[in-house]
Amino acid sequence: MQDSALRQSAEEGITEIAAIIPDKPGALIVNNARATVWGRELPGAAGLPLGAAFAALTLGFLADGEQQLFRAGRWFRLSGPRGHVLARTGSGLKLPL
Repeated sequence: MQDSALRQSAEEGITEIAAIIPDKPGALIVNNARATVWGRELPGAAGLPLGAAFAALTLGFLADGEQQLFRAGRWFRLSGPRGHVLARTGSGLKLPL
């Protein structure tokens, strides 16, 4: 996966959450908005949660290169020269593996 695509997806998610959350939100509203956006599947990434792109961006793992994507069941590893992000899909039993 290209770093630029991950960066763009993360920035779009940040903008979406900012638009959802009111000026003085409660913790429940903030948590629900974050879970909705970051738990969504990243387009074209075989089930990788969008939150992995956000983590890679905020941890400084994205540059101008490419990340490798690995999967084992519900677990994903996004790996690049600057670091690794581990992510897991939802905990429900109805999710496809």
